[in-house]
Amino acid sequence: MLAATLATLALFTLSYIAVWLNALRTASPRTPSLASLITGFVTNFFDTLGIGSFATTTSIFKFTRMVPDQLIPGTLNAGHTIPTIFQAFIYIAAIEVDPTTLLLMIAGAVAGSRKPVSHTSFRMKRSGAFRLTSRNAGFSSKRSAETQQLPAPPKHPATSIGPKCPPPGI
Repeated sequence: MLAATLATLALFTLSYIAVWLNALRTASPRTPSLASLITGFVTNFFDTLGIGSFATTTSIFKFTRMVPDQLIPGTLNAGHTIPTIFQAFIYIAAIEVDPTTLLLMIAGAVAGSRKPVSHTSFRMKRSGAFRLTSRNAGFSSKRSAETQQLPAPPKHPATSIGPKCPPPGI
């Protein structure tokens, strides 16, 4: 399962890089400035700590007026794809994740991205997220119960609760 996931990710990475390089040949490429390189480094570092890179990058773009507002979504997607792929390779190889959990999380990400946000109601997004999260929690707890058989607590011979205490007043 791990090998198949990494192979699929590698195939996606190669196809993305091929499309990206083709787009660079046909467009007028711009060399990134030092400020944009620092922004990418800092926001991707925060992303590894669990702080999303899109929110921090968007706020930096807005405050510094580095990127016009209408270009921010595409810039975020193009700019954070390669670092995110490298993070995925590192984390998938380094952290053991149950295959069911991994597949459900990938399915949730794909399901969440299938329609533009503006065309999906908030109620529909919330119910879909709840269903996927609940299903994932059910699979994870079932798997956890199967793999982690905890020993029964020791029983004392006097009672099932604990050792017999002396009667009061003694």
